[in-house]
Order: sequence, then C-alpha cells, then structure tokens
Amino acid sequence: MSSQQLMISITSATDKPDLLKQLLKALLECGGQLTDSYVHTLGNQLSITLLFGGSWDTLVKIENVLPRLQHQFAFQFMTQRTDSRPKLTNRLPYIVEVIAPYQSQLVYEIVRFFSEVQATIEDLHLQRYIPSNTDVQMFSMTLTIYLPLNASLANVRGDFMDLCDALNADAVIAPLK
Repeated sequence: MSSQQLMISITSATDKPDLLKQLLKALLECGGQLTDSYVHTLGNQLSITLLFGGSWDTLVKIENVLPRLQHQFAFQFMTQRTDSRPKLTNRLPYIVEVIAPYQSQLVYEIVRFFSEVQATIEDLHLQRYIPSNTDVQMFSMTLTIYLPLNASLANVRGDFMDLCDALNADAVIAPLK
C-alpha cells in the first residue's frame, strides 16, 4: 500500500491575483505534490480546484494552514480526502462539441442523452456568448465522454444528431486522440 494519499481542495473567492500563488506556495511548503488542477473565473469569482497528494501528515499540515490563508485572503474552501480514480475499462473516449442559439434546456437535454446511453462524462465546459456580428445569444459546449465499448457508435451518433437537429444545434462527436 502506498503512503501517498490524495486530497481535493475547492476554493472560491472574489478574483484575487495572489490567491493561486499563495495556495500553491502553502502546498509546496507543506510538502504536497500537485496532481491536477482547474482554475477558472466565473462571474467575479475565482474558482480553484486542486488535487494534490502527500503523506498523511502532509495533508494534515495543509488542512491546518488553509484556515489561516482563508482569514488572510477572505476565500471560501472545502477539502476532502479522495482516492485515485480507477481506470475506465471497456470504454472509448470521445470529444463532443455543440454550438447553438442559447436555450435554457440545452445542457439538461445533452447530459440526459449521454446518461441514457451509459456514457461517462469526464469533462464539461460551456459558455454563452454574443458574436460580434449579430445580437443572437449563442451557446458553446464541449464534453469529454467515455462510451461503453459495446455501444454502437453509429446509433449513438445518429440519435445524438437527431436530438441536436430537434434543438437547432450543430454538433460533432469525434474520437479523442
């Protein structure tokens, strides 16, 4: 059994330029090792998700230093111990891209569809925008999915394109390279 343990930390704060630097500095000073991260600005909030590892005492040190940083930088956070993700077996990776005029039910309908075909959604990114040459609010969504090996890609792709046609959306499903 490995002595490396994992922890996820999710932080939200009004955008502060030094916050990410200070979190990473504290992680290094405690002996933690960054494994994965996702940093994004949503509205006026900076969202920082960090997955890091270390020995049990390293994670305890990090858990103890975060409240001090929280007080100093006025952010909200939560931490949770986690395990390594098991490998996805008997699944094939695909990237899905959707562009359409914005409709409130689009995200739900697309997630519902992939849930019903037993796909695992690994990553989902979306944004609403107004192109510079029109006043129509648009929607762009990119998903990384894993389809079961026994799923008929032709059927999944055909049914998904039918859904997108009904939603007035343009979409592509392509193998993830």
